[in-house]
Amino acid sequence: MNQAVLHVGLTHDIGRVDSLYGSSPSTESASFHAQSFGFLGRVPRLLFLASLFLTLWLAAPSLAGPDLNEPGERVSLSKHLVADKVNVVFFYARWNKTSMRYKEKLEDWQGDKDTVLHVINVKALNSAVAKQFKLTEVPAFEIYDEEGRLKMKGQSALNEVVRMKMLD
Repeated sequence: MNQAVLHVGLTHDIGRVDSLYGSSPSTESASFHAQSFGFLGRVPRLLFLASLFLTLWLAAPSLAGPDLNEPGERVSLSKHLVADKVNVVFFYARWNKTSMRYKEKLEDWQGDKDTVLHVINVKALNSAVAKQFKLTEVPAFEIYDEEGRLKMKGQSALNEVVRMKMLD
């Protein structure tokens, strides 16, 4: 009895869908639609959407300029510091929402002639670059003066970046 009611219910519901597309409802179309729109019919679509999302996420363009390193790998920062300019180093990880928001804002930052931004992908807090710079959290900032000396890091560097209007 329950199966007949369920089948009639499907025929009725599918009939409304079919009438929208100009076909008449039938038991065969109801069975086809029940399979297509049921959980098993959705699995391939869900897998396709998940793979599409993952592909787009992994292929997303770098937001704040090219990273100085391969994700998580050590970096020779001294090679990249620009003499006679303030160098701001931004450490981020893709899995951290706050650092990705900062990265988006830094992309919009209109650089000035006295400041250079460097972006480093930490990847994980146990990665080689995180150990190299003794990072315990992301996002993180370091600011180097015109002679290439570390001027500030941590919260004071973040405050300075905000003061410099690099972040709002």
